[in-house]
Amino acid sequence: MEVLTLSSLKTAARDFCVVLKATPIPNLYGVTDGKAVGTYVELTFN
Repeated sequence: MEVLTLSSLKTAARDFCVVLKATPIPNLYGVTDGKAVGTYVELTFN
């Protein structure tokens, strides 16, 4: 397993954001609950 560094975390987060931005998420359309959105993003990133 690779050692987690701040640099590798930033790279992983950037790559995740690029992929997530291009992925439609129909379950979140119209959702105004920020907690639901945050939970989805957190679980997906993990």
